[in-house]
Amino acid sequence: MAFLPLLDAANKRQPPSTPGTISPPRAQVIVNSSIAGWFHVVYPSVPYTLTKPALTQMVKLLSTTFAPHDIRVNGIAPGVYATEYISSLYGGYERITSYGRYCGASPLYGECFWGKSQR
Repeated sequence: MAFLPLLDAANKRQPPSTPGTISPPRAQVIVNSSIAGWFHVVYPSVPYTLTKPALTQMVKLLSTTFAPHDIRVNGIAPGVYATEYISSLYGGYERITSYGRYCGASPLYGECFWGKSQR
């Protein structure tokens, strides 16, 4: 909430859109969470798992609060990343992913670019 006046001021300084051209970027917020926010069991720890649904709720609240100021808020909840810690917990991704692979940076590029696109 502390950044709302700053983001709102940035939007007000933008030049108006011109029909037939790409609009200038508008202020927006992108929150990176985790797919763990959708789990119904504790993976891998209670504090980590509890914070992810809280981030999802924060995105919902901020999006409705910031909407009157024309500030878009999006949340990204990527899948499991290949790390030594994850491998030590589960052994292999086949056991914990329905799509048979870990998440990587490439799948998130599209989400982030979509998040930066204009309305």
